[in-house]
This record gives sequence, C-alpha cells and structure tokens, in this order.
Amino acid sequence: MERRSTFDLFKSEICHQAMDMYDISETGNMHDLGAVINESAKGSDFNLSFREFLDFFYSVKNKTELFELIKGEPKYYTCVPDYQYAMCAATANKLANDYDIEVPDWVWNDRYYLKQPFFGGIRKGRLRMYNMLYSPPEFKNRGLFLDENILLRI
Repeated sequence: MERRSTFDLFKSEICHQAMDMYDISETGNMHDLGAVINESAKGSDFNLSFREFLDFFYSVKNKTELFELIKGEPKYYTCVPDYQYAMCAATANKLANDYDIEVPDWVWNDRYYLKQPFFGGIRKGRLRMYNMLYSPPEFKNRGLFLDENILLRI
C-alpha cells in the first residue's frame, strides 16, 4: 500500500475542498485523459487511473473514438503535480503518433513541459541513465525520463 505524507494528505484535502467550493465535476468521457487528472485531483492514485485509461484506450478499435479519448485538454488543478500533466500530454502525443491519429493542439502548451527532469522516483544510478537514453521522445522532450515501455499493458 502506498504511504502518503501528512503534507500530501493535507494537499489532497485542500484540493477536495476547492473542488467542492467551485463545484468542479467531471465532464466528458469517464475514460479520457482528462478523467485521469480529475481522479488525481480527488486524491485517487494517478498510476492506477493512468493504467485504466490505457486499458480502455487499447480496447477501442475506431480511430475517431481513439482521438476522442485524447483530444480534450485536462482541467488545471493546483493540487495535481506538474509531472502528471506532462505525462498526459506526452501520452496523448505518443498514442497519436503510434496510432496515426491527429496530435491534439493542447499537448504543445508550455505548461506541459517540465522545468526539472522527472525520473519517476529513481534517485540515482544506471537506471536513470538508461531512462535518459531510451525514454520515448514524446516523454523525453517534456523532461520525463521513464521506462521505454511506459505505455505497455499486458
């Protein structure tokens, strides 16, 4: 089970209060990339929501429907870490390239490029170097240095 710091719990509670105050609710498809961010803003595990999105995406066969899942720009929440937004933009970019569908315009916005590199919790060592070399270009260009199989689901 994932351990969360007191600060993370406090930040999550503040975000929930903001969502209630401004009546921020989910819109659109429950399986699109925006839903991944909405779930994270509610305090749900980003990685789990992200994997659920990928599972659903890979089950769709129609290119028009595939584009519908990545075309909408996620809402901005201050409680959602920047790397999660960059991950969603990189994912939309890579999936569009892989499936020969239009890359949504929103992925090119400056806020989807990190100011500091993100290594997914890897503090030091050769794995960092490996990820710097083999991370997909759509991720690497945004400062995300992750496993080359980040979007692989079995």
